[in-house]
Amino acid sequence: AYCKDGVNINDCVSENKLQTEFNVVSSGRKLYSFPHGIDKGNALQELKSMFSPELIISAGDSSIDLPMLDRSDIAIVPSSFLAEKIGNSQVYLKNKEELFAEFVLTKVKELVGKII
Repeated sequence: AYCKDGVNINDCVSENKLQTEFNVVSSGRKLYSFPHGIDKGNALQELKSMFSPELIISAGDSSIDLPMLDRSDIAIVPSSFLAEKIGNSQVYLKNKEELFAEFVLTKVKELVGKII
């Protein structure tokens, strides 16, 4: 769900947590509801066990991406806020002048080029 202007996202999270058994989290003005135990990190772990990749590179720009970023070999993020919360991955942080999407594409191309 996307909260309209003037709505306090933290109030929305609190209110929705009372109305559901789902895990309710926010990112910016967006409100997400996930069944407990399901997040991007668990999804990545499942894919990892199915395909056994040599290297996992992931990019994310919000707190709901943290479980995935932390389980990746390489994490690409747009802010030091996220970078500081990632403990198990090599982290690449974009500089202020770059668009995040451009940084991700450039960094992945560079990293994959070193492997091939």
